[in-house]
Amino acid sequence: LLSLPSVVLGLPDTLSCDPTGCKHRSLLNEAAMSVTSSSTITAEMLQNIIDDNRRSVNLLLEQYEKRIARLEEELREMRGRQAQNDRITPRTIVYQGGLYHGIVVNGVPEGMGALRSIDGDNKIYAGEWRNGKRHGKEKAYYDYCGDVLWFEGEWREGRAHSGTLF
Repeated sequence: LLSLPSVVLGLPDTLSCDPTGCKHRSLLNEAAMSVTSSSTITAEMLQNIIDDNRRSVNLLLEQYEKRIARLEEELREMRGRQAQNDRITPRTIVYQGGLYHGIVVNGVPEGMGALRSIDGDNKIYAGEWRNGKRHGKEKAYYDYCGDVLWFEGEWREGRAHSGTLF
């Protein structure tokens, strides 16, 4: 038997743990009730309390590690969504001697966008792009000696495929 000061009997009020997995409060209460007036407690009782506290700490640690893993996964998902949003956010870039405004993927136009010349020729291409080439339905405007011409039709792989010149 170990002889301890009577302060040990107040220990249950100072400890806390998860109520679902911790028994040290009941063990200490049980120990307190069985202790004689000399305030003694057995080494086995103390060892049980220590073991129970270790289990409680390990349970909390396990819960925190699971929570951290979930939060890290959420962060990865959020970063992935942000990267995807960055892909579809319209931008303005210098492209093929002009200013392109529209969707940019890997540094080249992709999807809907417009290219305006900056060389003084006043050319505008507004339409669909694929892998940096005009591709799909579009309209192109040209200032030709003061007259405005426009082409409305379809492009494939960067070349006019079908349409009408006005």
